[in-house]
Amino acid sequence: MKWSKYTLALCLVLASAGALGEQKASPVVVDGNNWMSSSSGERRAFLIGVTNMLIAEAAYAKRHGLDAPPMGAAITKGVSSMKLPEIEARITSWYEANPDGRDKLVMGVLWRNVVKGNQ
Repeated sequence: MKWSKYTLALCLVLASAGALGEQKASPVVVDGNNWMSSSSGERRAFLIGVTNMLIAEAAYAKRHGLDAPPMGAAITKGVSSMKLPEIEARITSWYEANPDGRDKLVMGVLWRNVVKGNQ
């Protein structure tokens, strides 16, 4: 299996967020403090960006005869029945209910409390 540098980068970000949800990998990784200080439009733009990246990686994999990246496939499946405002609300609700967890990465909250919560 051949992986693009973008696939590897996405997998590293998602794996660190999904597995730990506590460490910041870089300044562009969004945590609960960033999330809660952002407007609804900014939050949705973040989620749209994640969605576009997952779609692009799946298309790249398909075009090159590769399996879709497993983390991306799991996220896509986990939120497939949800609309963007619902995903945003679930993440926001988690941070509101867990103010001491605002250091948790948004992708970790998405993974554990939205994707895994739907299984």
